Amino acid sequence: MRTNIEIDDKVMKRAMKATGAKTKRETVDIALRRIAHDRPRLNILDLVGKELIDPGYDIRVARGESRRGSR
Repeated sequence: MRTNIEIDDKVMKRAMKATGAKTKRETVDIALRRIAHDRPRLNILDLVGKELIDPGYDIRVARGESRRGSR
């Protein structure tokens, strides 16, 4: 898809250097793909501190193992 956009030259140069891209098109492509890939993981980080997991929960106890472990 062809799109014309205005991008700050300084930002583009920094992005090209950061990504190692050789062209502006490649830089934009890399940036968009990273955003699309990373966003779901960032949503998970939004849950930190929401107390959705019981701090007293112990997987070993739930499995019927001793607290010291059975190694």
